[in-house]
Amino acid sequence: MRTVAPDGLPRPNGEEGHFLLDAVWSRFSKYLVWPIFDDIDRELYASGGLDWESAVQQLCPALLRVLDPNILRALQDTQQLSLTIASAAN
Repeated sequence: MRTVAPDGLPRPNGEEGHFLLDAVWSRFSKYLVWPIFDDIDRELYASGGLDWESAVQQLCPALLRVLDPNILRALQDTQQLSLTIASAAN
């Protein structure tokens, strides 16, 4: 169930971005450890062929800790992905 983040907090600007945040949160909730990039990349692809690049372009760096202003920089397969407070609110 998705809720709406309070006014003023950054939000994904598309469904793929929301799916990416949901995937990270779901894995964290299930395993109590932040997931690695490779797991999320595979989950995106398994869920209808979504890809990391298109999903991450719908986010700003304030939503996912691993992101920086160069949002499309390559990530290591074992890089942990963690949510910010703003993304958890989404």
